[in-house]
Amino acid sequence: MTLAAALAGDPNALRSLAADPAGADLAKLHRVGPALALRARRLNVEGPSVDSWHRSLMAVTAHRLRIDEGLAHLGSVLGAAGILWLPIKGSDLGSRVYDQPEERPAGDVDVLVAHDDYLRARRALEEAGWRSLASGARIDAYLLEEGYAWQATDLSGLLLEVHHRLWGVVPQGFGKAMVESAEPDPTLGPTARRLPLAHAWLVAAVHVWLNPPPRPLLAAWDLERIVLPALVDDIVNLAEEWDLQLPAALAAAYADRLWPSEPHRCIAGRLMDTLRPAERLAARRALEGGIEDTPLQSIVLARLLSFRESRAGWRSLVRRVWAHPGIVEMETPPGRIWPARRLAHVLKSLTIRRA
Repeated sequence: MTLAAALAGDPNALRSLAADPAGADLAKLHRVGPALALRARRLNVEGPSVDSWHRSLMAVTAHRLRIDEGLAHLGSVLGAAGILWLPIKGSDLGSRVYDQPEERPAGDVDVLVAHDDYLRARRALEEAGWRSLASGARIDAYLLEEGYAWQATDLSGLLLEVHHRLWGVVPQGFGKAMVESAEPDPTLGPTARRLPLAHAWLVAAVHVWLNPPPRPLLAAWDLERIVLPALVDDIVNLAEEWDLQLPAALAAAYADRLWPSEPHRCIAGRLMDTLRPAERLAARRALEGGIEDTPLQSIVLARLLSFRESRAGWRSLVRRVWAHPGIVEMETPPGRIWPARRLAHVLKSLTIRRA
């Protein structure tokens, strides 16, 4: 793929993409405009798409300042409350594995706390000026029972997601273990932590599949920026420890197809050897039909049929149509009786599934 080659620094691929007027939209779709702008500047490449890349770079650079301010505020508030926390995804990776933080766009501030600390963290942040995007008894119940992230904004409108567990596809306790495995980072505050890179890779590998196709290339680019030969054993061991062999193996294979490398080839090969029959079938279909188009539900179903542990379990299939009442409350307009809201949400879900 020309875009992947351009990200890797191939001058010919970068010139071809810069000369293509569609290169601007392609970069926007895959959230890699800032990285392409920096490569074009370094290689003195010009073309119809380059101005758009540079505009995205300036926008991301400005937004990065807001994210850094948000992290500093969080560090102060959660530090005073004695709550361990850590940035995840783009809030973490831009400053650690990219040549320049601006290469890695991040729309919001994503942090992780232990589930047991969620209510204390939320209360402390609300007292410090953060305001919930949605509230209500059903929504609060959803966050406690099944949800994984409380969303709020500060006075400037910066979006915050406080993850107090991780996604339904991962086993119960995975989020708590990530908090406990994280290492202190006093530059962010007295209780701030950072994930070891092998753990950050596994979190990013699972997160790849949460984006519906067409997935932004940025998700796979995170993996390529993190991985090192010295991390291979730790990544494989972590994926096996947490029964995440299938999503991790396919994520590694996807990254290796885009940017061939021995570490990802090795991770994919070793984890593929540990798959159970239903997982092998899903993996073979993904490899033959296009990993980038593999839906999350095929991974979820293969893991369920293989008796792999996940936090949501079989409930995840039911929830695709019959959502938790908190989700219905968030996604349907108020002012109608509850049965009408539930019916509207079910019909909408069925329509989306058919599409």
